[in-house]
Amino acid sequence: MIVELFVGLKIPDTTALTTKQTLESMNLHVKNLQRYDYYAFEIRGDQKQFEKKIASVDVIVNANKNIALFSLQQKGIKVLVKNLDGHSESLLYTLTERLEIKGIVKVTRGVVWVMDCSKEMAVEATTLLLYNPNFQEYQLL
Repeated sequence: MIVELFVGLKIPDTTALTTKQTLESMNLHVKNLQRYDYYAFEIRGDQKQFEKKIASVDVIVNANKNIALFSLQQKGIKVLVKNLDGHSESLLYTLTERLEIKGIVKVTRGVVWVMDCSKEMAVEATTLLLYNPNFQEYQLL
């Protein structure tokens, strides 16, 4: 079973703000731009129990500055950008060995950009600025 986790900031995201300004300077007009760290966990066991536990792991979600979501309800085009090797063996080791969270088989990481614009503009913004085709891939969610 796959559990997706989206981690956002409680405070304004300066990376998203700077990216939006850069897109504007490239004549790509995005009304709103949000960024979330993305984690996909392949697990064995109870999903609800796992979600409760993983949302409180400070390595992933700092309760003082982050919010944890298990689905994105925001309107807009959602683009997932991740490294071609996408898997995070070091995070998997930390979670399973150091923090002793049982049942995790695989962890995939990335960044989700939520853009308030047309699908075509979202693809253009992604290909021109948000990902590097030499070591990353993207997909529309």
